Amino acid sequence: MRPISEWTISDLQALIDNAVQESLTLDYKASDALEKSNVSRNEISKDFSAFANSAGGQIVYGIIEHNHVPSNIDNGHDPDVISREWLEQVVNSTIKPRLQGVIIKQISLNNGWVAYAVEIPQATTFAPHQASDNKYYKRFNFQSVPMEDYEVRDIFGRASAPELFLEFLVLGTVEEGTHSEAELKVTIGNRASEPALYSSISIFVDNRAFGKAPEGFSISDTEFSFRSVDDRDVKLSAKHMHKNLAVGHSMPIYREARFDLGKLVLHLTGDGPYVFGYRLSCPGHNVEKYGVVKRVEGLIQIVI
Repeated sequence: MRPISEWTISDLQALIDNAVQESLTLDYKASDALEKSNVSRNEISKDFSAFANSAGGQIVYGIIEHNHVPSNIDNGHDPDVISREWLEQVVNSTIKPRLQGVIIKQISLNNGWVAYAVEIPQATTFAPHQASDNKYYKRFNFQSVPMEDYEVRDIFGRASAPELFLEFLVLGTVEEGTHSEAELKVTIGNRASEPALYSSISIFVDNRAFGKAPEGFSISDTEFSFRSVDDRDVKLSAKHMHKNLAVGHSMPIYREARFDLGKLVLHLTGDGPYVFGYRLSCPGHNVEKYGVVKRVEGLIQIVI
């Protein structure tokens, strides 16, 4: 998916066409969730702080969902009534400490009104964030729910721990009928000030899409479990690629740096989707992210 700062109405329609389900990091809301009322302000405060206190993610105002799957774009808002500046002011005045790095994109609709797409990064240095009712919230089962005391205490430690992530860049594809071979560049980065001196890296790829692991990764077979769109528990055979990084064999992973982990090759038969994900561990930090890789009109898309 493109960065939210570049979204247009076509990106909203793509979410619907591809039935991209709500998740821990994605939430759809009808436009009437944005109103100039105390109830609406309080809900905005809860939702934004919950995303920041959890894994970060996106909120899209202007999409109707059914059973957590987007169904259509609604009429949106008159930008002279509900403006980007108004939403920004609500967020800045109701959440403490103030959120950092939030992107609010105003998207023009065909009727002349607008929808809003919001990117909220996971909070680190200033975490956790408190909503307008003086409570701390997190994302859980598609909702913003109050956090337990131990969870609040854990988040206070984020600033002193690394925050690792993986990125996958499609370098090129070769098309042969219904078959595609895609070469992905895999990099690891760190969003926190604390460097990672040791890290354990695992990448999971549906066996049906696996081609070749990055150099230096061990390969084993595993069972991959996930929850389907129709709320079923599904198990698939997957390839588990694993590698450890440690000071002495590699440099520490510093903030805003990117380290090349090599190239991952995928063989896609048909459009998919195929299960795809990763798990990262280092002292003070663990993260797991799972999604899919699929082919859409000849282009390889990774949703994770």
